Amino acid sequence: MYTTTSPPILVYFSDRASCKRLVTAGAALAKEQHRALSLLFVQPQELVSKTVAEDIQTVYNIATREGAEITVLFSDEPLLSLAVHARQTKAVQIVIDESNTAGRPTLAILRTLLPDLPITVLQKGGNAVTFPPSEITTQNRRLHPAPAP
Repeated sequence: MYTTTSPPILVYFSDRASCKRLVTAGAALAKEQHRALSLLFVQPQELVSKTVAEDIQTVYNIATREGAEITVLFSDEPLLSLAVHARQTKAVQIVIDESNTAGRPTLAILRTLLPDLPITVLQKGGNAVTFPPSEITTQNRRLHPAPAP
């Protein structure tokens, strides 16, 4: 059992296909760390449709079974929305799906916006890779070295 009053593990997703795996992984982390579980579903407003409404209902049902809180946002800037929501909820860790990082600089953007939070990436095979804040920050420093004096 995990507490619902502590700062949460925040699970971010943008489609129903990955939500069950992400919620399961996030719930396991929340239970292990005795944290609340919070879900964030973000979609651009122009994609609102009956299918998206069904996706949201499915996610809501899964969240309810896990005792998690769910927030639905419509935004054209999903990573910025994620960062703002993480700060507002005082999230202690973020869980995202590997598909959210494919071909996109998602980790680098999230690290820039949230330099102090660990980010767990759930891979298709079910493995999870957690990037501690210092590890990603160090990688960013290598990519962007300080100017020579």
